[in-house]
Amino acid sequence: MHVQRGPRALWRRPAGLVFIRNWGDVSALAALCDVTPQAVSIWKRVPARHVDKVATYLGTTPGHLRPDLALRYLMSKDMDPRDAAKAEEKIARAIAALDEKRLKLAEARLAESEALTALRQAQLLHDRAVVGVKRARDAASSLRKAYLAAGVPEDRLGWMNTSVLGFPSSASGSAEVGGVEA
Repeated sequence: MHVQRGPRALWRRPAGLVFIRNWGDVSALAALCDVTPQAVSIWKRVPARHVDKVATYLGTTPGHLRPDLALRYLMSKDMDPRDAAKAEEKIARAIAALDEKRLKLAEARLAESEALTALRQAQLLHDRAVVGVKRARDAASSLRKAYLAAGVPEDRLGWMNTSVLGFPSSASGSAEVGGVEA
């Protein structure tokens, strides 16, 4: 196995935070927070006292770095505790409303899926019916030709000249084209 050397060697890279791996050198981050690079490399999460500085440096939000502290950052330090409680309650209601909307969306998607399935089944039944009608017309046409070839008079084949089978009626004298008299 090849041993890596130099500043980019895996053993020199911090094993702590993902953002350190994404943004590289920890020395700038350590200088910003007034700690050693070794201290930064062992962070499992950004300490609360450094979240603002690190978020500004990395161009992200404190809530993204520490979601557990997100509520604290939504409220100012001068806020009355009663107002803070109301804000937390309002956030909880908003989250509940969002969850309810997600549930309704999931139900709507399920209903849409069921409707599409029913539509596809109906299209399949329609296609089968069309094929059945075509087969019936072909069979009736073959039977009519066979009767005529056998010498059965045309007036005795009136039962076969129905519009359901698509044949023109010989008694009316007018030819139908596509279901419309010509």
